[in-house]
Amino acid sequence: MSVASVVNIALYAKVLLSKDHGSGKSTRSYNTSMKWLALPYVLQCAWRSFWPEVYNDRFVLWDCWMSSVFIGRGLATIGEITWIFQVGLAMMRANMEIKLLKGGERNQLTWVESAVNYCSMASIAMCILAEFFCNHGMFVENYFYNVIETTLWTLALGILIPCCVYLLHELQTISDQYSKGITTVDVSQTRLYLIMMFLVCVAFVIELCQDHIPMCYRMWKLKEAAGTPDRDLLEGIKSSMFDRIPTATWEHWENDWFWMASYFSAGVWTSIFMATGPRIHINAGKGVSAEDQDKKDQ
Repeated sequence: MSVASVVNIALYAKVLLSKDHGSGKSTRSYNTSMKWLALPYVLQCAWRSFWPEVYNDRFVLWDCWMSSVFIGRGLATIGEITWIFQVGLAMMRANMEIKLLKGGERNQLTWVESAVNYCSMASIAMCILAEFFCNHGMFVENYFYNVIETTLWTLALGILIPCCVYLLHELQTISDQYSKGITTVDVSQTRLYLIMMFLVCVAFVIELCQDHIPMCYRMWKLKEAAGTPDRDLLEGIKSSMFDRIPTATWEHWENDWFWMASYFSAGVWTSIFMATGPRIHINAGKGVSAEDQDKKDQ
């Protein structure tokens, strides 16, 4: 995971330093936002690859201050929020560009188009709330809060699945419509984003429902059966800063290795791809997006 993190940082740096080909102010702002929103996620995954930890149990691989679960969870909170912002912004961008290319008015959304935007914003809100429960569970060492956290993540990504299906269908219609005209469109970047998010959301929901939520529920019940009380919140914050249990024993990592490997590799690739600013290009190669063209025509 550490080697993969070094490669991922290099890939991200290449995207970050790449020239912005957007012709309009809106597209340039979108591209810049998507690039910088990827930074916290890429860096926090790299940090946690080098210094992994299991939050609630305070297990760490290396006994040093960099392995502090307070630092790791804090970085993860920022990175996961910026990641879901990337997802939501790209989803709403695709929704708007498809609408404009169909000849619709920017401020007159159909109920389906409105639903896509609402789902995108709701997913961001639910993930921010999920981070609160995750951090609280880590402080007081109670997996019940992680059950809530993972359930919220499941709902947040689950509601994006039908959005991806709808937008992919509409995107194909746009592609067919413009294939024989004078004006051509390149939808490949947006199509790749939507396919990627569809697969990510489906895989994430399945993994959470089959593995992660049951694991958190099982850990919560085991602690409850043992009669172990929650930590005091302030004591828990202090513990997350300084308490560490160094271990390389497999049984301490077996419940977490799979999601860590996926999260620190494939998860980063999704963020780096979104940093390219997925959008539809009009007259392929000229760098004009559907939203830029709409503003020119006004």
